[in-house]
Amino acid sequence: MLKRLLLTALLALCLAPALLAQDRYVALNAANFPDANFRTYLKAKFSANTKTENNVTYIDRTAVNAINIGLSDGKVNNTQVYYTKIASLEGIKLFENLQTLTLPTNQKQSKYALKEIDVSGMPHLDTITNGMAKYKVSNLVANKAGGASSTSAPHAKFSIALSKVVADDCPSLQEVILSGYTSLKSVSFEGTTANSLKNLFVTKTGLERLDVSGLPNLVNEGSWTSSITDNYWTEDYKASTGDNSVWNAMKAYSTFCVDDCKYLVELVVGEHQWKYFSISNCDKLKSVDISGLTELVRFVAHFSNTSTASGTSYSLSDKTDKYTCNHIYTFHSGGQLEKVVLGDNYKYLRVVSIKYGLLTNSGIAIGKLAPTVKMLDLRYNKLTAFDVKPFTQVLYLDLGYNRIHHLDLPPNKSLYSLGISDNCLTRMDQFKPGGKLVYTQLGDRINPFQYVRVGDAWRYRVIDDPADAQYIETGDDPENQKYYWAIHGGHIGNPDNDEMKYGTTPTGRKEDPCYFYFDSPLTDGQYWYRNPYTKTDHFMHNWIKVTLCKGADEADFDKTRTFYLAGEFNNWQPTERHAFVYDPSTDTYELLVSDVELRGDFRIWDDMDPAKVSVNLGGHADEKTQYNGRGNHIFFAPTVKHKVDTDESRNFSTYKQGEDDSTGGGYMNPLVEMRYNPGDDANNYVRVIAGTPTSAGITLDDEAPVELFDLRGFRVDPASSAPGVYVRRQGRQVSKVVIR
Repeated sequence: MLKRLLLTALLALCLAPALLAQDRYVALNAANFPDANFRTYLKAKFSANTKTENNVTYIDRTAVNAINIGLSDGKVNNTQVYYTKIASLEGIKLFENLQTLTLPTNQKQSKYALKEIDVSGMPHLDTITNGMAKYKVSNLVANKAGGASSTSAPHAKFSIALSKVVADDCPSLQEVILSGYTSLKSVSFEGTTANSLKNLFVTKTGLERLDVSGLPNLVNEGSWTSSITDNYWTEDYKASTGDNSVWNAMKAYSTFCVDDCKYLVELVVGEHQWKYFSISNCDKLKSVDISGLTELVRFVAHFSNTSTASGTSYSLSDKTDKYTCNHIYTFHSGGQLEKVVLGDNYKYLRVVSIKYGLLTNSGIAIGKLAPTVKMLDLRYNKLTAFDVKPFTQVLYLDLGYNRIHHLDLPPNKSLYSLGISDNCLTRMDQFKPGGKLVYTQLGDRINPFQYVRVGDAWRYRVIDDPADAQYIETGDDPENQKYYWAIHGGHIGNPDNDEMKYGTTPTGRKEDPCYFYFDSPLTDGQYWYRNPYTKTDHFMHNWIKVTLCKGADEADFDKTRTFYLAGEFNNWQPTERHAFVYDPSTDTYELLVSDVELRGDFRIWDDMDPAKVSVNLGGHADEKTQYNGRGNHIFFAPTVKHKVDTDESRNFSTYKQGEDDSTGGGYMNPLVEMRYNPGDDANNYVRVIAGTPTSAGITLDDEAPVELFDLRGFRVDPASSAPGVYVRRQGRQVSKVVIR
């Protein structure tokens, strides 16, 4: 028995080399390599590593450590190879020692049939590359955002069908370069690949979704050159480490860019130590979360734009522009970025540049950038307000081509450049007599052109204090003028004149000196507002040229801006509790205030701070006869769509003429609805559509179905609502209910 066991063991040892040798070779056939053109390439390229037995060709799978299918069609070892016709690399996983896979560059003048790549589980694969150059970041100076070198556009004769690359569980994979493949839709680097991958270059690809949150070691080595330094970073590096070496600092300057991925709709970033991050020209990307990039120095998001001829001339002598009624931006945003999620603990963030997007004030918590940012460029977005006070470090600030109605601009001696061109500013209160703002260091860097799209308005409020009307002048008298000059397309109200709509239809009132009156429905309004400094050149920073545009453009008004109900009921101190909620399905704003009585006088503001209010809505004089409220105000009748006006002397009131606090009433749990577009839009209104009247003189009916609202004021479906406290409305009666 022992002798038999020994013979068996000896036979196994003798056969082992033969078995190993046989396993080393795999048949070069359709079963292992279905693509005939790939088989031809392998047989020709690795002819020295093949053998033939019984008319079957075998290839030594351990001898293949590099595969290059990025060449032009031609002969290899006297065999014609059609690289362009290789449609599948199935079987490539048999080459366990493969280290490098090379694909065609997009500068080839051929069409390649390769559709998908799956190299998952290959233990020694180190590099996948199409030979395209890595992007290089440059222009990292103080007053510039910086940028990454552009990936070359594909040659006109080049195309590749490659749409998917899967490289999961490749523990040695460190670099993937697929830049310039506009056909590429998805990539996957999961499993053990996640920890090994350091460099991923995918600019100018067709990627639709990209998740790099699971790639903790992603740094993109080689994305900067020895001649490029970012002084913002090197200074911080020196301060935090004590190391004065610029070279050492820049070695730690990791970057990641997905520029020119025009079809990217989802990007999951995660936590990284990148110093430079760019999503430029990712035009379909609507949101990005950079809260995990705590060591970021520069964030760049410059999207595409379309260029058009300006609809308004800025020439002082050109008066033909006042009849165009279509003042438009020279450039229009091509990006769809609406939201940027910021973190709370940025240590080195110095530069943020987001241009040609759709950012609103609700889409970015701008204040989180204030502690560290020195350059902030938010041109061509949809911001409606900006508070500069917290930005004590900022040197370069450009807010041009937004929708900013109010700019809170306190003294800031560090500010070197300020761009506010083409917003909606009709004045800058900081420059009025007694103002504390003195920006002598700015020189002429404040661009004076502003515009407000007023829609179908026959007058528009431009002056808060009627006393300012005394400074209106008809000629260019730089020695004396203080505020208004060069008025075109209309005039400022004169209290001695009868008020008329477009100069033809009497209103029964006298002109209000706080309003600009338009000449006709076809006329843009235009005037210059001068700040009381000594400079006399109208194009210097102490002038603002305002164009009141009659053309309609819904995109120019940010519907997401917040309005507040302010009045005697809250001591004219609104809070978030008194904020309206915009409902895009009905194009209206709604406010439901629970356990509160709307009583006395009130108005609607676009800011909680009275000093920052730019839209201030109250009652309209046309309704005074029909809805005669206390004093000069308009009685807020139930369910009536009351007109709105910006005349600050005429509020809405729940008191009728002759009533006071002891005799008048109001509405408990009011639900207030408003429609608002800029200007004297005839369709603007405000009304109370629900609430319990507290005056015997007010009655509301109950002929409506039951509606349910959550405590934020949003409608919910009674049939599917979760347990909790809700507000119930039936007809005009409102009460709180508990659903269990």
